[in-house]
Amino acid sequence: MKSIVINYIKQVITALILLVTFSCDNNEPVENFSSIIIPKEIKDTIVFVQSKGVMVTVYLSFPANCNLVNKPAVVVLHGFGGMWKDNDPDQGIMSRQNREWREILDQECIVGAYVDSYSPRGCVEREGKWETPPEAFDISSQFVRPYDAYAALNLLKNLVDEAGQSIVHADQVGILGFSDGATAVAATLFDANFTPSVWEWTQKYDGEEFTKPDGVEAPYVREAGESFACGIFYYGGSVGNSYWGGNPCSSPDYIYSNYAPLLYHLPENGYLTENTLCSYDKLKNRGAQVEKYIYENATHGFDGDKGDEKEHSDLARARTIEWLRSHF
Repeated sequence: MKSIVINYIKQVITALILLVTFSCDNNEPVENFSSIIIPKEIKDTIVFVQSKGVMVTVYLSFPANCNLVNKPAVVVLHGFGGMWKDNDPDQGIMSRQNREWREILDQECIVGAYVDSYSPRGCVEREGKWETPPEAFDISSQFVRPYDAYAALNLLKNLVDEAGQSIVHADQVGILGFSDGATAVAATLFDANFTPSVWEWTQKYDGEEFTKPDGVEAPYVREAGESFACGIFYYGGSVGNSYWGGNPCSSPDYIYSNYAPLLYHLPENGYLTENTLCSYDKLKNRGAQVEKYIYENATHGFDGDKGDEKEHSDLARARTIEWLRSHF
């Protein structure tokens, strides 16, 4: 087994783009590697990980002034607006929201892994053609983005320092997502034990049903040891174009359930709140590990708001940190 070393180039962000299935020394394929060595000088870096045949970008942040041995970590999934400032991944600068979360996690000595599911697949924002088939399937929050999340999870588990010590505690990795990213968080935490023995994975758009031959796939199948400790869901949707068996508010066939504790932050006036509340109620009735907060008069996208909804944003962020502390 071979270790991969991430070379230090800049203090804030490296110019090096590393494919974790390749060696930095000679760029030759490495079929099996035991670890990815992060020199102590590196605070932030960008790497690529393999996910469904695509090199997905992961921005790694390492908190300063912390002893980076067996630290908790959080995988962060962006919303439908994408991950980068000005929608430009080439700058290597994350959006203001993600930069703020990077500071919050840094203060808690939590390693961050911010996953860009869009730009590697040719998408800037989830709008226009990306909201309908066939392009919608390429960035699906139900059956594509969970692959990205688990690729980031496995990346975190392989990070070591120069002494060979694990940087991330394997059992203390959470997942956090916003809007489309929150929908992907729920899909990532799907408990496959709730799938009926006879079940066809489908999605519906404008009355037309699509199945596997059309691009719809089954959910990610976890391997032994592939689990997140907990999840945080900010104002996402829960219908998934009927992926989980219809609208949770009206369908008796709704099968979604989560395997890890899941915290919901829901705006009272969010356009996706109703269906997610129905999903939450079904989960609660099944005995699932779920909790929720509803923010009065808040609207979709309130996280990071510097105006009228700053109070909601600050409160939800504080509650998120408390939730993470209680599950790490």
